[in-house]
Amino acid sequence: MTPAKRVAIACLVTVLLLGLLLSQIDLRSVVRNLYSLGLAGNLLALALWAATYSLRAHRFSILLSPHSPPFARLLGLTAVYMFALRLLPMRTGEFSYLYLVRSNSSASLAKAGATLAFARVLDMLTVLLLFCAAALLRAKLSFALTLNLALVSVTLVLLLLFMDRLLRETGVLLEWLSRGHRKLPRRLARFAEETAEEVVRLKARRVYLSTFAVTLVIWATTFLTFYVFLRGFGISVSPPAALCGATAAVAASSLPINGIGGFGAVEVGWAAGFIAVGLSKQAAISSGVAMNLTTFVYSALLAGIGLIVMARRNVPGAIGEAASE
Repeated sequence: MTPAKRVAIACLVTVLLLGLLLSQIDLRSVVRNLYSLGLAGNLLALALWAATYSLRAHRFSILLSPHSPPFARLLGLTAVYMFALRLLPMRTGEFSYLYLVRSNSSASLAKAGATLAFARVLDMLTVLLLFCAAALLRAKLSFALTLNLALVSVTLVLLLLFMDRLLRETGVLLEWLSRGHRKLPRRLARFAEETAEEVVRLKARRVYLSTFAVTLVIWATTFLTFYVFLRGFGISVSPPAALCGATAAVAASSLPINGIGGFGAVEVGWAAGFIAVGLSKQAAISSGVAMNLTTFVYSALLAGIGLIVMARRNVPGAIGEAASE
């Protein structure tokens, strides 16, 4: 699929999903939510949102060590990456992390790929565990759902433990596909093998517990931010209910169906999740739209600051050499 087609599809998805949602509500309710959050609510939510970026940068510093750039630069890099992930359609912003790490540190492209894959699986596992804990507190888990969530959790743990083997097998498959002298599969096979080696090095450093602890705080802070939004919008829900509802939005944002700016899929997930925990359709949709608009502005602001920090911070010569390769 060409980039032009990908952008066109993303725009179509955004327009269709947002159009469908906004047709169900009074648009003035979105404006009221934005206004009711107020200056204090915005400052608190922005501070928490920025804290999640700092925590993500700390996690990347653990995973990239000893090739991690200085923390201030890594923090700026994380802010730019998170905005690119938000802005670009169909999760293509993930590739920005590879570029940013490669051009701003001495880490190899394979190491950047390994750390990104490791962090993403940790994210999925942590969100799932937090959702299970919140659902148990609300006594809303059926036996069938509990069994399915347990199976997904075990799958994610196994993926963390055997990620290197999976990457190696993927490399073998790509190598087989390259027998017809196609260059791209051969390059991807080499990248998969190098990434597998970096995953082995990560496992040897025993970073599971430290990175899981940081990831747990990242997502606890993220869900606390969502709870601040809900309270600021005048919506009264319990913290476990807020976590359960917001998990649907997080899951939707992780799918490769996001439109431009992350709009569309996130609001659908948010609305579905909060209708499931008891909110009215009007409140669920309008709060989702207001939340996504506000966090988009936060992400853009932090990315702008990140670009300034990255531009003003000098890096060691080794980093410049790595970027010029």
